[in-house]
Amino acid sequence: MIRRAIVAPMASALRTVGRAARLGPIWETLTEPAIYLLGWGAWAFDWGFRLPRIGLALIGRMGPAVIDVRPILMSGPDRDPVRSFELARRLCADASALLERHGIALAWEEPTLEPGPARLPPCSARGLFTGFFLWASARADARALTVYLVEDFGDLAGCSYPGADWVVLDSRTDGTTLVHELGHLADLWGHRKDPQNLMTDQPGGSHDRLTQVQVAMIRTSRFARGVRVVSARVPGRREPD
Repeated sequence: MIRRAIVAPMASALRTVGRAARLGPIWETLTEPAIYLLGWGAWAFDWGFRLPRIGLALIGRMGPAVIDVRPILMSGPDRDPVRSFELARRLCADASALLERHGIALAWEEPTLEPGPARLPPCSARGLFTGFFLWASARADARALTVYLVEDFGDLAGCSYPGADWVVLDSRTDGTTLVHELGHLADLWGHRKDPQNLMTDQPGGSHDRLTQVQVAMIRTSRFARGVRVVSARVPGRREPD
């Protein structure tokens, strides 16, 4: 897709230059809005490539997929790194187990610790115009999903901005929240009324079920890449007919 082939390498190069030259907020202010708008332009063209793939996914003609995930723990003065890393790993395992049943694997990097802005963004359109949005975008991986884990997100378990390469999660939440926010970035923008569905905003229920359409949207999102499954033949053993 265009975003993965053109916009992502461009974004990675600009972010690398900014970090290497220590250009800071000024560089982020100049580059990140442009990267964000280019991503939306590529999104419109990518639907021409994506629609046939969604159709293949719906009829079960697509192989397994992998989504690369980078967890970043936002450090604070009172944060216990050992407990935070354990919570992050537990959340990773929970989200992976939820998607594996649908043929989607999450390839997790080891969580890292990084100091971030003191103020978290509002989970609304206003958040697009905050320093946090620029900071988080500049440190995100354009080819993967970056997950910022905060110690306390108030009443929210998670937040995502359509078109971004990252989400913010409360460290105390579980894997359903991560996959829910991933679903939003995969263009599942609305919420379901069914409390059993993963894309619901209703209380109660399991919040862990996905429809075929939802799976197809995540499977064909810009974060997903196909993988080749290779079977190994055991020497001296006859393979079943």
